[in-house]
Amino acid sequence: MQAVSGYEDRASSKLVEQMRNLDCVVEVDNLHNVICKRKGRDSSGKVMILAHLDEVGIQIIRQINKNKKRYCFKTLGSIKNSSLINETICFENGAMGKIYEEHPEKKDSKHTENLYIEITGETDVSTGDVGTYAPFFQADAEYIAGKALDNRVGCFILYSVLKENIVTQDDVYYVFSTQEEIGMRGAKVAVSRLMPDKIISIDLSPVSESSSLLAGEGVGIKVSDGISISDRDLVKKFMNIAAENKISCQKEVSTYGAMETILINEKDCGSKNIGLTLACISMHTKNTKVNLDDIEAARELLSLYLHTV
Repeated sequence: MQAVSGYEDRASSKLVEQMRNLDCVVEVDNLHNVICKRKGRDSSGKVMILAHLDEVGIQIIRQINKNKKRYCFKTLGSIKNSSLINETICFENGAMGKIYEEHPEKKDSKHTENLYIEITGETDVSTGDVGTYAPFFQADAEYIAGKALDNRVGCFILYSVLKENIVTQDDVYYVFSTQEEIGMRGAKVAVSRLMPDKIISIDLSPVSESSSLLAGEGVGIKVSDGISISDRDLVKKFMNIAAENKISCQKEVSTYGAMETILINEKDCGSKNIGLTLACISMHTKNTKVNLDDIEAARELLSLYLHTV
């Protein structure tokens, strides 16, 4: 199911259906954030765990050739042009199209003016329609690969831990947030509304020369990224839990990106933040790859942490 950033309502509704039998209070806010509250024994504090529900995609701007079903578009989220060329795109209304370069000799990795999408088949699109990569998924003994693993992997981890029904002292909010790819608006609204004491963000982070993360080396415990710094005590606590339980982990220091919880609204409640990250290859493509052992390490580490709050 598609959940292009800003257009997650269908995915949110589907997720709520899956939670009917869980022991928690579930609500959907005006931005389609899905918020699951599990009350603690004494409600002495508030812990929020975030995983964003949305994915990158494109949105139709206008038709550029009246004799052919060719349209210019913009991206919703950060997608390199090289990741779009010759890719098949599926739209919410069932239309499908393929992306081409207008002038292949003019290379531009940041702007889409040189790209267009040509719609195939009888179903057409119009201004404002949104789509994303055609469904794709592969798995072997070590990795899964597919579109929208950023951040369906994080949602899977969060949902798996939610189903464990872990009893805590603090109230715990499991938040499947929206609009992360276009400015983290869902997280901003949830944090400002709930005012948690601690926030844990679960997300993917790309392997690159500007990051310490390596795929297959365990769950990443974020120390810092482009603009955010994790709370030192939380980093130490997660590292200790991992060491005590022989969970494969690695520290993440990178020069780009940001935790979803660092950019909040005017109400800054001073929450302690930390990120749990999954190293990925080919981020924001149809072919994003994540190591299976890293996913299990993240799930186990988060579960064990919640037994301490």
